[in-house]
Amino acid sequence: MHTIEESARRRRGVGAPAGPAGGFTLAFYAAMAAMTVVLAARWQYHVLPASLATRVGHDSEIFNIAPVVVAAVETRRRIGAFPDPRAVTVSAGVAALLLATGLFIFYGPVELTVTSVNEAAFAGAVLWLYVFLPRPLRLAWLASVALLVVIVVGYHTALVTRQAEAMVALVLAPVSFDVVDRRLLEARAPHRPRLEVAWLAFLVLLPVVLMVVKRQDLQGVWEEIVKYPSRGTEGFWGMALVHAFYLVGRPARSRQAARPLT
Repeated sequence: MHTIEESARRRRGVGAPAGPAGGFTLAFYAAMAAMTVVLAARWQYHVLPASLATRVGHDSEIFNIAPVVVAAVETRRRIGAFPDPRAVTVSAGVAALLLATGLFIFYGPVELTVTSVNEAAFAGAVLWLYVFLPRPLRLAWLASVALLVVIVVGYHTALVTRQAEAMVALVLAPVSFDVVDRRLLEARAPHRPRLEVAWLAFLVLLPVVLMVVKRQDLQGVWEEIVKYPSRGTEGFWGMALVHAFYLVGRPARSRQAARPLT
């Protein structure tokens, strides 16, 4: 029988399955930082064909969204969730910093190659709060539905259009964290590797399918349906990198079962 203290720890996320080793995590952050520098400096044009270099440059937010989300998850797994005072202080502080960074990049005198980072900063500000909510959140998918409604209603507004990458990441996050791979934030959640791999494949392949479909001569509502998620490719691939990070880096023992609480 679980004690009240153990139940509280599970709700805060303490005792969740072990995450990737420290060296693997540092290598991930270093790779994301290196890609950000390369794309900001436009060095990819020296080694890639011009068309591919341009495509990669347009999707640079992938390498900003993924480390921000991984950092939130790893921090939450170590210090717990709301209402723990440390969780409140850290998550609110980082969210405020990301919001301020996004606003500065969006409105400030920064280079054009850097301005697109604002979407990752805005998405990160919201996700650093969302990740620290106590689990389980059984109806979290309703948040995705609600945000989809907001996107449809505000489709022609500048905010929804210009923040497509952030909006897509925010739509995907509840499904990623609270439906597909609950073990990221919830102690003793079931391991469902087939669902995790299927979701990862969906995140990677859907933008590719949309790119192909977008080249067709679509008209009317179908054109609009394809256009918006195509603009949010970075949101799909950014979240895909998060799942790939944990699928590859998660210790073998934690792929079998959640680590028991002690």
